[in-house]
Amino acid sequence: MPGAQNGLRRVVFVIVVVQVLCWPIPGFAFNEVFQIGVKEAEYRGDFDFDKLTRKNAIPLWVRVDSNTQLTVSLTSNFQSGTTFPLLGFFYFTKAKSAALIASVSFSDGSYMAVQGTANFDKRTGRIRQIRGIFVQSGVFTAGCFSSGRFKAKQ
Repeated sequence: MPGAQNGLRRVVFVIVVVQVLCWPIPGFAFNEVFQIGVKEAEYRGDFDFDKLTRKNAIPLWVRVDSNTQLTVSLTSNFQSGTTFPLLGFFYFTKAKSAALIASVSFSDGSYMAVQGTANFDKRTGRIRQIRGIFVQSGVFTAGCFSSGRFKAKQ
């Protein structure tokens, strides 16, 4: 009997290992596009500032290209010349969420960086919501710096 129990334990162990290795691993549905809503304060070189919201901020769209790149656009159709990439990392933190951190630096010294999270549908992999914080300097208006929160839902 001890030999039969050891054999049964091996079979159970193998079944558990196979189930773990074959467990469906969720993936992102890339190329999803979101219109970004922002709450930010924009500071200008003349020491003045504006509080910006979705109503008075520059409209932005973001596309999740891959687990290392987001593309930001000033147009909803990502027209050539209105986009720039944010390069970084996009990785799972929980069963239905991921962290993202990305940035871009331009030759004129302007830059943008974002840090946030993405929540997604576990069954389909479609991203339901992205949100986080950002800082930018000179990307949209020369001499202006802004920081704030962004949020978008599908």
